[in-house]
Amino acid sequence: MGSETFLTFMMGKDYFGVNVNQVYEVLEKQVITFVPDAPDRLLGIINFRGDILPVLNTHRLFELTDPKCNDLERLLIVLNIDCNDSQYSVAISADKVNDVINIDLANIKSMPTVGIKYNPSYFSGFSKSNGNFIHILVSSNVFTLCDSEKPEIL
Repeated sequence: MGSETFLTFMMGKDYFGVNVNQVYEVLEKQVITFVPDAPDRLLGIINFRGDILPVLNTHRLFELTDPKCNDLERLLIVLNIDCNDSQYSVAISADKVNDVINIDLANIKSMPTVGIKYNPSYFSGFSKSNGNFIHILVSSNVFTLCDSEKPEIL
């Protein structure tokens, strides 16, 4: 089955991983612009090298306690998402970026369907590394496709 490389990050006490092939850059101290009437899962938008990127509030998305911090204290992970034969970029918030690790795909276990608050399709499963469970993010599932061929935040 092989292995894949993941960037691991923390949200509160929980560990998450995203395939490094989807990670474009990790950003610090970004000014996030508020968007009126946006869903609470959207922190706002940032100017990233001349492009406007949405910033997802992963605390809200994964039903975690949202820390009260200002924008300049947040870490952002810019992801490239494949959608309808096109590629889009989005930033997600993180409390801490940990390591880049290899995970044997055979060691990724299915997500439980009982006792979770967030949408289980956001994750391919979880794995264990250094005694911690890592939720493996499927970033393309965080979006739903609309007829206009652009991803839409769920």
